[in-house]
Amino acid sequence: MEFVQAHTTGDKDKLRQLLSDDIVLEEKDNKLYAKNAQGYEWLLFNNEKKTQFDDWVIQGYEYDRESNTFHIFIREFYTNINGEPESPPTFLHLSFIKVNEEWKIHSLEFDV
Repeated sequence: MEFVQAHTTGDKDKLRQLLSDDIVLEEKDNKLYAKNAQGYEWLLFNNEKKTQFDDWVIQGYEYDRESNTFHIFIREFYTNINGEPESPPTFLHLSFIKVNEEWKIHSLEFDV
């Protein structure tokens, strides 16, 4: 919940608290990106976007015992400038690892 709220409002301080060292935040062109060590980057927040975040649901979750990793699958709902649901929907996949007795996001992906 905290990650969804932080990325949909552009709360950099909260995002830094939630992300592991595997992901860095980068600002460019009035947008906020998350970037991993492999060079992949995802747009987290766009100050100029004309859509409104409405709601989100957890589509599913799983625990991987071998890697001690939790995976959460989220669907986000947005409304466009005309008040209509944005299509296609946005899907968010977060993976968490335990760092110093605290669960941190070490991987994220958006899919539409």
